[in-house]
Amino acid sequence: MSQKEKYQSIIRRFYNGTASDKDMQLIQAMMDDAEFLAAWEDVWSTSVPAKPSANTAEQERLFDKVMHDERVIADRAIHAVRHSNRYRRLWRYAGAVAMFLLTIGIAFWVYHDPKKEPLSVAEQQNEVEEVLPGKERAMIVLNNGKSIDLEALPGDTTLQMEGFCIHKSRDGIISYQADKDYQTAGRLAYNRIVTPRGGEYALLLPDGTKVWLNAVTTLRYPVVFDDKERVVQMEGEAYFEVSKAERHGKRIPFIVETEKQRLEVLGTVFNLNTYANDVVTTLVEGKVKLSFSGTDAADKVLEANDQVRFDREKERYTYAKVDPLYFTSWKNGNFAFSNTDVHQVMEDIARWYDIEVIYKLSSQPIRFSGRISRYENIDKMLELIAMTGEVRFKREGRRVYVLDE
Repeated sequence: MSQKEKYQSIIRRFYNGTASDKDMQLIQAMMDDAEFLAAWEDVWSTSVPAKPSANTAEQERLFDKVMHDERVIADRAIHAVRHSNRYRRLWRYAGAVAMFLLTIGIAFWVYHDPKKEPLSVAEQQNEVEEVLPGKERAMIVLNNGKSIDLEALPGDTTLQMEGFCIHKSRDGIISYQADKDYQTAGRLAYNRIVTPRGGEYALLLPDGTKVWLNAVTTLRYPVVFDDKERVVQMEGEAYFEVSKAERHGKRIPFIVETEKQRLEVLGTVFNLNTYANDVVTTLVEGKVKLSFSGTDAADKVLEANDQVRFDREKERYTYAKVDPLYFTSWKNGNFAFSNTDVHQVMEDIARWYDIEVIYKLSSQPIRFSGRISRYENIDKMLELIAMTGEVRFKREGRRVYVLDE
């Protein structure tokens, strides 16, 4: 039986009202897949009389039936709101391009059955240490070397420093306010915010720029920006929404420096990742200009959906058009992968859950596509990935073994 025939069989069970929990989970997961939608259209065209207006209304009803089935919840708070209109168009026009290309035959998604107990990880025989997902956790290191534990600092708290104050809002966002005399003195005192493994944090810089920091990230910034340029240094991964700033009608550039790369913002939203040897710059909105200090690499201007990977060792870069969703989903509480190597998948998971990963795999490459909440229990997370049938896991405390299926 071909893949398309398998899909058609599942779709017919859905029409007949005999779809199982597993069928419903697959239907939800495949709602972005072109081949699955084509199979749906074939079944629909052979099962329903040709009345276009009635067909449209019926497909809308079936769409709502899937989306509201209590057995299937696919990150509805973010995912359904953002994509529901697009899904409706896809269900009417099955030839639309799929957003998630399922290179291994099935996507893994978050789902929940309220009637069932949580799944356990295969081969996990004894009760082991609970591993929780990451959370808001960071330290601010002041110019004098003293540090502030932001996790321990209550919300709606203001700390008065010498010449400026640091405020933590009720929802945990950090912001700065400098005294008027301090602003005019022209002093550039620097602070650093540092997130550990299993940590994330949001920060409002003195100019109003908002920064989301992923785990294992350091951002160095002045408590008051210079009126000629706004410069910060970063290592790790962060998502920036840069505010516009002018003085005497002239734009004040915002610059992010990483090792060997200098990014100049021209009013924009972008994600910057320096975890590996590559510096990965993904532009969501606006424009940025990249320059590569101490190298022969030419400057590069990026526009929306552009991505540059700069190899710091080879001192050269590659350019591509991408869907920013896969590189910014972490900021909205999700992992998102598109034909991503298992090692990269597990590196992201290890950094967030603060676990050690040991591979016992054959040389055959394994890739995944799909999206899943970053706030799942680690065992549920691994179980969902194992559902692809490509790998299995064994967990011993904070150590996870990745094994061939």
